[in-house]
Amino acid sequence: MEELKRLINELRECYHENKNEGLNEQETRQIFIDRILNQLNWFIHDRKRVRLEFPTLAGKTADYALMIENKAKIFIEAKALKNPLNDPKDISQIDSYASNIGHKWFILSTGVLWKIFDSSKLCPAPEKIVIEINIINDDINQVIDYLKLLLYDEVNSPDFDNTISQVVFDKEIEKTIEYLLENPSKAFINAIHQSLPESIVKCIKNKNIEAVIKRMQLKKALQITEKQEKEIEEPTIDSINQVSDNSIYTEEMHLEGKPDWVICIYFELDRLINSSFNEINKKAVKMTINWLYLNKAFCWIHLGKIRSNSRSLKIWIETSDIDYFDFNKYDFVRPMVIDGKKVGHYGGGNLELNITSIEQIPAALELIKQSYNKIRDGIKNK
Repeated sequence: MEELKRLINELRECYHENKNEGLNEQETRQIFIDRILNQLNWFIHDRKRVRLEFPTLAGKTADYALMIENKAKIFIEAKALKNPLNDPKDISQIDSYASNIGHKWFILSTGVLWKIFDSSKLCPAPEKIVIEINIINDDINQVIDYLKLLLYDEVNSPDFDNTISQVVFDKEIEKTIEYLLENPSKAFINAIHQSLPESIVKCIKNKNIEAVIKRMQLKKALQITEKQEKEIEEPTIDSINQVSDNSIYTEEMHLEGKPDWVICIYFELDRLINSSFNEINKKAVKMTINWLYLNKAFCWIHLGKIRSNSRSLKIWIETSDIDYFDFNKYDFVRPMVIDGKKVGHYGGGNLELNITSIEQIPAALELIKQSYNKIRDGIKNK
């Protein structure tokens, strides 16, 4: 499926180039839909596999009919690029095409957004949707897995209906599990508690389970946000840094192989810093990831060799009142200048924050704000 993956990446680039052009239906067919169908081995110019403008019993035509043994198996109706595909009239129209001749599946597509419907479901047409694919925003591996269901050989298989149905069932099970994790009931937590090994079950309380679920929720939310940003945004100098030794350092390199708790804290810090301060950017260098105000760093974070017995993530910041800093208030902070001598460390700044848990982040953000304000005011006063 490397060719399909390569095509999806090409179409993502094409989308970003054309998303403001207002591509009409015919253009989306040529640029997106036709190329995807060809890659799925339908070959739109082979009438044994695809019929264009296929006549229906309703007296109208379907844009595409995917053919198996000279019979239409799936109808596809194309729409303009920016169409959200949620108009009940459009959905009902192609639903009637399919149901009138006993077809189970039909598809609405803009080339970017693909919605697969089951015409046999006894409900209003818009509610017959079973699979939705967004080739721009969805994880590329998930996009490929869903599109593979539409390969010619898959549709031609006698197990095709069962395969689609199983995917739908799995999706509903996953949604239910996700709902339970997002809205854990006492019964759900008790079930987890009862399933723990006997050796630890007496040591675990329900509040411990709730705390773990909360961390899982946070980690998932942050990972999804980060993944979407990487897929949607074009690479910038803020996310990749070319250094003098011709090595390239990235955020991903710093995060690779790190424990879950480190990744969780990092993404939460990243989210809060980006939402709290203006005119900032982020830069990955050899030993740290730095946040900068107008290209001058105010916060350095080190994700280097974190050993099993070293349960802290190091952040360095700059404060103007180090002589008056209340170290008793922040038990996770130590000075980087002791008795007039600088303590060796990878980043800049005169304070080191040793973060060990999510709970310390609000206090850490207060200190990061002081560093940001010092750098910002220093630049503005020049």
